[in-house]
Amino acid sequence: MAIKSERYYTYEDWVETKHNNPDKRVELIDGVLYIHEAPSPGHQSIVRKMYAQISNHLMKVNNEFNDDDYKQVSSLDDLVKSDKT
Repeated sequence: MAIKSERYYTYEDWVETKHNNPDKRVELIDGVLYIHEAPSPGHQSIVRKMYAQISNHLMKVNNEFNDDDYKQVSSLDDLVKSDKT
């Protein structure tokens, strides 16, 4: 279960929180910090297998699936500005 913060947080807060919680998944969404338990290796294995099955199916069906459309945000440069501003 995610823990939701009660105040507006910044990128610097996110960096500090992520650094202080290396075993947690820390997300900053519209100024709110969400702290989750990291997925287990078993969970990640299942997700990888499902992803492979879905992407293979989409490639066979309509040849429109592009893996480059999906990426993990890992730096400030990758952050997308919210449309709620």
